[in-house]
Amino acid sequence: METPEIEFTLSEELSDKWFKEIYEASKGTSVSDDDMMVSYYNRVMVAYMSNYLEFFIWGGVVHTPYGSLKLPAPVKTNDEHDALNPIKPLPRQPYMVTYARLWQQLVFGGYPMTVTEKSRQMKMSWFYCIAYQWLTMFYPGRYFIMSKKEKDSHEQVKRSALVYYHLQPWIKDMFPMKQSRDGSGYMTSY
Repeated sequence: METPEIEFTLSEELSDKWFKEIYEASKGTSVSDDDMMVSYYNRVMVAYMSNYLEFFIWGGVVHTPYGSLKLPAPVKTNDEHDALNPIKPLPRQPYMVTYARLWQQLVFGGYPMTVTEKSRQMKMSWFYCIAYQWLTMFYPGRYFIMSKKEKDSHEQVKRSALVYYHLQPWIKDMFPMKQSRDGSGYMTSY
């Protein structure tokens, strides 16, 4: 059983403010009305993705005075059990949605470290790779993922890189990946 997608309503005041900022920035340029709407869409989506981990993972709908905007699940994972179609969104299971909300409250509530006991096949390793990807993109700082072996930690970093690689191009344009100093090719910051 999957939980319903998240929905938000953007206030008319904030919507108008953002739209006016985009309009003012495009004055005197050759920016089309379509391009302005794309900029508005991106602004709205990034605002919600940056504030709600759940929205970053599974997407959702934002109702604006100009209509409803739907963001499909921006995050993709690799399903090792599906050889034909391995790249797909993280399943929106009720326990996962609840945990995403709890984890975000803990992190922003002053608990800098969380430890999670889990059983296998719960997708929690993928969740943590996505969650720290989100933190790194929207809340720059120093974060690390720890595993029982260094090899396992490298696998988690590879998962994070896969998440980044499969983000929509407009999101990656806003958060270009930097290469690590050690030449390993793994992202270290945005």
